[in-house]
Amino acid sequence: MTESTDDPDLRNYLQRKSALSMGYRKAYVEAPPPELDQAVKARARRALRWLGPAAIAGLITFVLVGGLIFGVGKWMQAMVAAERNIKEIRKQQAAERLEEQRKQPVTVIIGPDTIDPSAPKDDAQKK
Repeated sequence: MTESTDDPDLRNYLQRKSALSMGYRKAYVEAPPPELDQAVKARARRALRWLGPAAIAGLITFVLVGGLIFGVGKWMQAMVAAERNIKEIRKQQAAERLEEQRKQPVTVIIGPDTIDPSAPKDDAQKK
C-alpha cells in the first residue's frame, strides 16, 4: 500500500490517529457547545418544575394506601374480636340453658296412652 504524504487527514485516518478512528476523541475532549448546555438546563428546569408536585402526589398516595392498609387491619382485628365474643356469649347462653333445664323439676304424667300394652288388662278398663 502506498502512503500519500500530501494529505495529512488521510495519513492520520490510515494510521488510526484521526478523531474518527480514535472513537470521536474530539467530541469528548472539546467542551460542549453552549447550545447544548442551554438545552440541558432547560430540560433540568422542566424536570424540577414537575418534581415538587410529583413528590407531593407520591406522598399523598403513600399516606392514603398506608392509611387504607392500617384501617383495614384494625377493622379485621375488631371483626375477629367481635366473632370471638359472639361465640363466647353463645357458649355461655347454652350452658345457662342447660343449667336451667337441670334445675327444673321433673314431672311425669301417666295417662291411658302411657300404660304398658303388654301388661294384663283389668276388668275395670274393659268396661
